[in-house]
Formats: sequence, C-alpha cells, structure tokens
Amino acid sequence: MIIYLIVFAISLALIFEGLKNGKKKKLLSVFLIAAGIILPCLLAAFRNVSIGTDTNGYVSGLFNIAMQTDDLGEYYDSARTWYGISDFIYLTVNFLAAHLFGSFSVFLFVVELLIILPIFFALKKYGKTNNVILLGLGLFFLFEYNVSFNMTRQCLALSFVILMVSLLYEKKYWWATLSAFVAFGFHSTACVTFLMIPIFMLLRNIGKKGRRFLLLCLCVLLAVFVLSLESIVTILYETGIYEHGMTFLQVYSTADYNFNIVDTITYLFTLVIYWICRDYDDESGERYFENLLGIGSIILLSAGWNVKYMERVSLYLFYPFLLYIIPKVIALNSKKTQAKRELLHKNKFALMLVGYFILYWFISFGVMNLHQTVPYEFTEIGVIV
Repeated sequence: MIIYLIVFAISLALIFEGLKNGKKKKLLSVFLIAAGIILPCLLAAFRNVSIGTDTNGYVSGLFNIAMQTDDLGEYYDSARTWYGISDFIYLTVNFLAAHLFGSFSVFLFVVELLIILPIFFALKKYGKTNNVILLGLGLFFLFEYNVSFNMTRQCLALSFVILMVSLLYEKKYWWATLSAFVAFGFHSTACVTFLMIPIFMLLRNIGKKGRRFLLLCLCVLLAVFVLSLESIVTILYETGIYEHGMTFLQVYSTADYNFNIVDTITYLFTLVIYWICRDYDDESGERYFENLLGIGSIILLSAGWNVKYMERVSLYLFYPFLLYIIPKVIALNSKKTQAKRELLHKNKFALMLVGYFILYWFISFGVMNLHQTVPYEFTEIGVIV
C-alpha cells in the first residue's frame, strides 16, 4: 500500500516544482511536469494483472484477442462476441497498442496517460493558480487513480468529460462536443454527457429566475428518473425499444435497497464544502451548472441503491465537480482582490477536504480493498498471466 503514497507524493512534488519554474526555466518545467505525470503511469504499467478487478478479465482478454487478430473489423466483432464491448475508441487504442508495441504493460501505460492528461490540461486551462492544479491532481490520486485499475474504460471516459466541462467554461462548444464524443468512444454510458452541453449553454444565456427554475426542474426530473427507473426500463422493453430490458432488470435489479453510506457521505461532504467556499454574489450560469453537477450526482447515486452499477452514472457529474469545480472554488493562492480572512477561510476547508479524502483512500482502498488494488504486485514487462 505504501508504494501508492510514495508515488503520489513524488509525482505531486515534481509537478509542483515544474509549475514553480514555469516562467523562468521552461525546459526544466516541462521535464519535471512530464516526469510527475509519467511516474503514476509507470506504476500502472508495471502492475501484475491481479491488480485491479477487471485487469485479468476483459482488459487483458481484449488485448490478447488484439494480439491474435490482424483485421480491425474482425477485432471489433470478436470484442462484441466475447465481452459484449463495442466502445470503438477504446478498442482501437487497444488494437494499435497490441500491434505497435506488443506489450500489455505499454498498453496499461498508455491508458493511464490518457486518463491523467485530460485532467491535467483541464486544470491547466484554468491557470489562475498552480495550487488549483495540485489540488485537482491530489484529489485524482486519492479518489480515481486506484479506481482506474478496475473501471478502465469508464475512467478514460470520465477524464474526457472533465476536459469537456473545462472547454464549456471557455465557450469552446465544438471542442467540448468533440471531447464528449471521445468519452463516448471509450464508454457508451458517457452518452449521458451530451445533455450537459445544451444545459450548460441554456443556463449561461437565460436570466437568474430562469436559471433557478431550470435547476429545480432538472433536479426533479432526475429524481423522477431514479424513482421510476425500473418502470422506464420495463416500458422500453414492452415497446420494443430496449430488447434486453428484462435481462437488464434480472441481472442488475436488486430485491432490497443497497444504501452506499461511504459514497453518499463523500458526495454530501464535497457539496457542502462547495457551498461554504463559493462566491455567493456570483449568480452566473456557471454557478447553477455547478450546483446541478453536485446535487444531480447525489440524486443519481441513489439509483444504485436498487439497480446495480447505476451509481456509476453519477460519476459523470461527480468527477468533474470534484476534480475540476472544487479546485477552482478553493483556489489556494492569494489573489490581489481577495481579503486575507477569505484566504484563511478557504485554506481551512481545503485542508479539511484533503484530509477527508486521505481518510477515504485509506478506508476504501487500503482497508476495504475496493477494486482489488492492494497489495501492489509487480510483473514482468509485457507479460500477461
């Protein structure tokens, strides 16, 4: 377990030094930042296939099929047949890594790099303070890094959704749409994020009263969706729209509610920190969108209480809220317009947030061993067991 903490600390230290030298020594800055990003990618690459629940399942299985297949179209068909996976960008990356490098370890390196880079660039685009980047990446290490060893495809999708949100803030809507399509290409459930683009644009362009009404309506619609999910799936099945509807309910629907207390507390705690630290005078569309991400993620999380894995849909709202919005709201560096008292106030809650997620990491990954990433085991480069 200690190896993760060492890598996290060294990686953040290298990135911090790189950012600090950004203006004076650009070459050194690029080298240090690259080293800080590459280090956790190497840890992901050198792991044994027993590390990460799905690594020795579909992840290594699809790579093996890619190694044995020369035709990309045939590979797509095999992936659908054997694993029911048709996420075209993920399969294409898998296929190219297999044929260009012939090493599973290199593929795992590429995957982790594609997860970290979008988050880094999303935070870098904000660019007001270096500590925003460090806080965002620190939260990534404590909340998502170990998860990426299991939920590989969805973590790839989630990172590009975070990048999409950052592009929305810059009003680069076409680039944001492209980023959403890339996310969809890594995991089909990311299709839900296409709705985020028009909602963001609408919230940004209507009046304050309209924003409040729209936020309320969207939260009510999400709640109705959660409460009526099984009925909706049944109707889609009976009308022939979703032919696998009954199979879905038989496999994933649970007889009793499965309340996830740890994640619920985590979502609520993060939302409360946001409400405490945000600028209450800011009534912009961005602020209403941020509230939608925070409140909506909690509503969607409750879908997983009676339908297995549905809580993962909430991650498309919570990840950009935690890893992009929260670091922006809790900007640790001094701004000339900020009072010293306000800075101390935000620093205090930033430390509380980091402390909570350190505890979360120890309990979830160290003690409960979620996603089966502890203890860490090395493997030989390129070997699939």
